[in-house]
Amino acid sequence: MGLGACVLRVAWVAMIAVVLFGGLAHAGDRASSDRQDQLELVGPWPASDDEVQRLLRVYTEVFRRLGLGVRYREVPARRASDLAERGLADGELSRVYEYGNHFRNLVRVEEPHHEKVLRAYCLHGPVLDGWESLKDVSARVECPRGVVACLDNVRRYVPAERIYENDTLEQGLQRLLRGRVDVYIDVSERVEAFLQSRVATGHADYAEIHSVGDMEVVKGYLWLHKRHAGLAWHVAETLREMKRSGEFQQLYGE
Repeated sequence: MGLGACVLRVAWVAMIAVVLFGGLAHAGDRASSDRQDQLELVGPWPASDDEVQRLLRVYTEVFRRLGLGVRYREVPARRASDLAERGLADGELSRVYEYGNHFRNLVRVEEPHHEKVLRAYCLHGPVLDGWESLKDVSARVECPRGVVACLDNVRRYVPAERIYENDTLEQGLQRLLRGRVDVYIDVSERVEAFLQSRVATGHADYAEIHSVGDMEVVKGYLWLHKRHAGLAWHVAETLREMKRSGEFQQLYGE
């Protein structure tokens, strides 16, 4: 074999090795949808969460009709964004309408699956009514990390040094109880279910937390990586059909 042939063969071997090892390096993060038969959706809530279970019932049926399976993986909010944006997950289970303003590679399914109230909670705080009311108080405000519907609006009216983020609902409410923040804003349904469960199990200090105003009603949407842009239309149409027939309400639990 001549010198030129040897060099060419070594180059081919090296290139194959790079492809193989590169694939292995990302194998742990790749969504199972690489097989084209199942989508992986990510989000920051436990799979046991009531709302997650409702949405999974709906989307399991939606994707079944489209010939696909679906599975859910809990990861921190920022990690969920990163995985979906990079295509290492197929999408995010639920984000607000404006979520795509922050990401280039995500496509919104143009039919919402729910409406939720973002509500403010305090121990001893002022009455609030909408985001603009925050500009009239000198409060330290906390939101769930990565929840753009909360953070984007708070940043419009509150200086950065008075804005805090948390990784879990319990963490945020604990900081409120300990006086480290003055206002906590999150989805009312989730906060109030958590408070009720804590008070019922003997944690009386949580009874001191009370709502002080609604900030906004937001709609939740499924977001898919852009490689599924063609699928997004079919998902939206399937959701609309299920709502017309009443099947959505049966699965979601309304």
